[in-house]
Amino acid sequence: MRGWDVQCCPQATLLNWWKGWMGLCPKKESERAWMSSFFAVTWTIWEARNEKVFRDGAASQDQARDMARFRIGWWFKNLGKGSKDPITYILLNIAEHCIDSTKVKLSKIKDWIPPPPDTLCFNVDGSAKGSPGQAAKACCLCISRAELGRKRIMIVSDSKLVVLWINSDNLGSLKHMQYILDIRGYLELLGQTTVEFSPRSYNSDADALAKQGSGGGENVINWSLY
Repeated sequence: MRGWDVQCCPQATLLNWWKGWMGLCPKKESERAWMSSFFAVTWTIWEARNEKVFRDGAASQDQARDMARFRIGWWFKNLGKGSKDPITYILLNIAEHCIDSTKVKLSKIKDWIPPPPDTLCFNVDGSAKGSPGQAAKACCLCISRAELGRKRIMIVSDSKLVVLWINSDNLGSLKHMQYILDIRGYLELLGQTTVEFSPRSYNSDADALAKQGSGGGENVINWSLY
């Protein structure tokens, strides 16, 4: 509740809690996650109580909080409108990332703009067909003129989570931690290198190449010369 900046007084019964719960919701776009939080917290407390009563287990507030957060995140991701964001991204900040858009999303159209004269721009993407299955990665090199004597490197990806992991102190999930550390170390060696996010619609050529490489895309890619 601290994440939503909400404060309230304990109620005598669960029914009384529930009657006033939705009235405490901080904003309309958080309603789905806020409703889930009531059941996630109640379920988690009930489990902890049973563990103590029937198995004489030790209750842990930290473990209970983590379990409630996982439940809210997974329910928000998979139920109702769902969410396309990775669960690891959602769990970084439940209050900020469990939000339903109230606006109609329009297709974004953007003209390609060459990178600055002193910059090499690499648009990158990956694709996998099945889990496990055939996978591929792709990279498109963009330069303002046909000259390679550059000093700065700009890497552009449409994975918001990957860009977040690389640019912050967060080590991501345990199984990806070593990869993230290796990437950060390599970027330091290169120097003057940035990793930036771009929507998939702006990264279409790299996306198409990666899908073709994994067997999940079209056989023909149409290229445009600028």
